[in-house]
Amino acid sequence: MNKPVPHASRHSKPAFPRRSRIDAQTSVFIQRFHFKSAAARTPTAGGGILSVTTFRPGIKPLVLMVDLQGLNDGSSLTNAADAAVHHVAHTAFPPLGADHRSATWVELDSDGNFDLMHPLWPMEKPLQGPQLSHPSVSWQPVRHEGMSRTLQAFLAKFPELGAIVWDEAAVVLKSLQPKTPPGLPQD
Repeated sequence: MNKPVPHASRHSKPAFPRRSRIDAQTSVFIQRFHFKSAAARTPTAGGGILSVTTFRPGIKPLVLMVDLQGLNDGSSLTNAADAAVHHVAHTAFPPLGADHRSATWVELDSDGNFDLMHPLWPMEKPLQGPQLSHPSVSWQPVRHEGMSRTLQAFLAKFPELGAIVWDEAAVVLKSLQPKTPPGLPQD
């Protein structure tokens, strides 16, 4: 597995949002947020949704969104998926000039299952800012060569960026223990 360059924050509680470079070409944007309800459109910092977005030229961006339901005082990631995807598209992609519609989106639910998220983006101009419309989201299991919805399936399906995304998410998950929901995979 690719090991990211150590960050100073690995020895303390990570600060969010955090942008870092893994190597000369790979950037990661990490944030934690939550929504007070499924109808809420503006997130609050901290809480039960962890987002790790990885960019490398020539490869589709990969976004892993982790549902930390046990740490959430509001809506689950599944119930707030449209607003959560909108928030990540609006915050992680514009600084790098990347198009959120080209990304692969994956949810790790509170039971430890990996699912592809398929945002259906309304007709819009890319990177339009705060007026960016909310997508509707559908899901399907992450599958690879007989494996389904597991960490192994995720890593095998996304060999270029999956290990980087998972390593970064695992650092945050470890910092949250023992509060991390029991269904999530351990490193």
